[in-house]
Amino acid sequence: LNHRKVVHYDDSFGDRLEREAGHGSYVSGILSGRRSVGADNNESAGHADGAAPGSRLAFFDMEVGSRGIYDPGIERLLQSLYNTGGTSRVWFLNASWGRSYGGRYSSFCREVDAALRSTYPDLLFVLSAGNTGRADGASSIQNPGDCKNSLAVGATL
Repeated sequence: LNHRKVVHYDDSFGDRLEREAGHGSYVSGILSGRRSVGADNNESAGHADGAAPGSRLAFFDMEVGSRGIYDPGIERLLQSLYNTGGTSRVWFLNASWGRSYGGRYSSFCREVDAALRSTYPDLLFVLSAGNTGRADGASSIQNPGDCKNSLAVGATL
């Protein structure tokens, strides 16, 4: 699998379908896309490269039809992606999805923080800061971006 961009795909939870140009495809391209040119389809550096074009991808399918994503639980997610076998083990995990936010430290974040602290200490969990921040900044980092042992990524206009 050394020449493959996708080295792991766990579809045991979701529905095995990806919408054309879905959110996962879009984020994957930003993270690890590499432009391919030429009749022989050789990869080459180019204008359309992602942030880490030499990286490989491991997927966990969380989407079920048009109803959106479902939560498999953090331990199930981490076990699938972290233990992918040999050299394809995940070191960075991107979760660009959010949860409803009640303005408090959630049970989900407690589980994430405990798992990253005790079982997966060398894994960097990169999470979405959310899409519904307030203009005054109060409660603008959404769950799961407010977990303590992760890195929240966001933007502002």
